[in-house]
Amino acid sequence: MNHNKLNIQEFLSLGYIYLLILGVIADTIYYSFFDLHIIAHSDVLDILLSPISILTENLIIPVFTVLACLFLYFIRVKVSPKLHAKNSLKESYRKKRNFKKFDELYSKKPTATELVPLFALVIFCFFVGIRIGSGVKYKQQMKNKSFSYLHTITFQSLEKVNAAIIGQNSLYIFYVKEGDDKLSIAPIIQNVKHITKLEKR
Repeated sequence: MNHNKLNIQEFLSLGYIYLLILGVIADTIYYSFFDLHIIAHSDVLDILLSPISILTENLIIPVFTVLACLFLYFIRVKVSPKLHAKNSLKESYRKKRNFKKFDELYSKKPTATELVPLFALVIFCFFVGIRIGSGVKYKQQMKNKSFSYLHTITFQSLEKVNAAIIGQNSLYIFYVKEGDDKLSIAPIIQNVKHITKLEKR
C-alpha cells in the first residue's frame, strides 16, 4: 500500500483504527492498576467509542496532541535540515556512514510515509503516559484514602454515596467510596438514579 496515494478518507479510516487500538491499550493499562479487566466490563460500543472518549475526556489531551504533532513537524521540516546543513561543513560529520542518507532525506520535504509513524509514536507515548500517570496517582490516593470525593452517587434504592469516580462506561461506573480503599463497581442501568458533582472542598 502506497501511503503517498492514500486519500483523506483512507487516512481517516486508518487513523480511527489506530486510535481504536490505542484506546483499548490505554484503558487496559489504566484499569490494570485496580486489578480490573476493563474489556470484560465493556460492550462493543464502549470499545468503538474509546478513541472519542479519550480525546474528549480532557481538553488538554487533544490540544497537547495537536501541538506535539505540530512541534514534531516543525523540528523535522525547519530545525533538522538546518542542523544538517550546518554540520555538513564539518569534515568529521561528512565522513559518517549515514551522511549521504541524511543529505538525501533533508533535501526534500517529508512524505506521509515518514511523518505518520512519527505522529503515531508521539500520540501513543502521550496517551499511554497519561493513563499510566493517572493509574499510579489514583492507586496511591486509594491506598492512602486521600481522594477528593467530588461526586455523590444516588442509586435507585435512594442510597447516596460520596465517591471519587475513576471511570465510567455505558454499563458500569467505577468508583471509590469516601473513606474506603477498594474499588467499587456498580451497574448503571436500573441501578444508578443520578450522579451529582460536588464543589471542591
